[in-house]
Amino acid sequence: SALHFQDVDLADLADGLPVNLLELRVNFRSTQITDGGLAALAGGLPRGLRTLLLNLHGCERIGDAGLAALAVGLPTSLEDLDLTLDWAFMGRGPKVSDAALAMLAKKLPTGLEKLSLGLEGIRKFSDAGFAALAGGLPASLRALRLNLYGCDGVGD
Repeated sequence: SALHFQDVDLADLADGLPVNLLELRVNFRSTQITDGGLAALAGGLPRGLRTLLLNLHGCERIGDAGLAALAVGLPTSLEDLDLTLDWAFMGRGPKVSDAALAMLAKKLPTGLEKLSLGLEGIRKFSDAGFAALAGGLPASLRALRLNLYGCDGVGD
């Protein structure tokens, strides 16, 4: 089942991605993948990829290192990034903080046009993380969606 999807499966997926792939939409919601699996996927993203939708909702074994690896692996060709890191019920979800948000901001592709970040319930984010994100948004960005519901560390 999807809940048993592991890092080895993610590495196999990354190894099998076609080099000419333009769009990748993957739902890993509440799976057992870790930072290592996310790093493997990031390392296998095709260089010409234009759209990436990655749902990590409830993936409690993902942390700053995994999100940093993803940020470093984002193809420069990427135009649309939709990343969901929401927490699931009972406090289960990615363990990411301002450091990961700052790394993502530094590595956003300069041609990115659409950015959607689902960050619901992540309490480790603060105003500093969002200031870093705002400072890293590329001039090419035309659409931005942020879900910050339940991000208690973020001010008004």
